[in-house]
Amino acid sequence: MIRTIIFLSIFFAGLASAADIKAQLIKVVDGDTLHLLVNGERQRIRLAEIDTPEKKQAYGAESTALLKSLISGPEITIRVTGVDRYNRWLAHVYAGTLWLNLALVEQGHAWVYARYATSQALFDAEALARAQRLGLWQLPAVDLMPPWQWRRMQRE
Repeated sequence: MIRTIIFLSIFFAGLASAADIKAQLIKVVDGDTLHLLVNGERQRIRLAEIDTPEKKQAYGAESTALLKSLISGPEITIRVTGVDRYNRWLAHVYAGTLWLNLALVEQGHAWVYARYATSQALFDAEALARAQRLGLWQLPAVDLMPPWQWRRMQRE
């Protein structure tokens, strides 16, 4: 644990001037979480600023399948923005030039996590996907629950 804290301190200290980080895909966990190999170490990555349905939630499997299909090869690029309470790196993730966070929202497979989001492009993409009833936005209202609300209900 101490080693991880020291690494992250050094890593994030240089992040402001750091360029993109190359990584290799190990596994797509769900619609917004990846396991990546970064500098020889396995890292859990959470796509920043978005939230996809959970596996047991309506449209969860579809969001995971889309993320898998968008990653065309093993090498991807990440721009780390922080660490969440589960010690996952929060990142904007790219497969080639494709910004995966944005692609998921554009195709209606993710909500913008407004509580944490700052990218106007994501908000614009969600508004358009909703208007066009793409992906999860075509679900009946009873199934259209943001993942953060669904998780809270599961805990209660």
